Amino acid sequence: PLIQGEPMRKFKRAAALFSEAAYSAHPVTDHQRTDVEKVLDETEHILYDKADWRQKLRLKYVECLHL
Repeated sequence: PLIQGEPMRKFKRAAALFSEAAYSAHPVTDHQRTDVEKVLDETEHILYDKADWRQKLRLKYVECLHL
């Protein structure tokens, strides 16, 4: 796997928060929103740093990630 350990635990927690926000009536707090944004940013950097040059090109110019 590309992502392991603590980053993966954070990502799974963020995914659970996303599901809760999307499929329940519970409000999302500002703290939860900030945490999810941080996790997504960290995940983007991990994936971009491990990508080869072709994947980096696609991530940057096709998927508009890692701006």
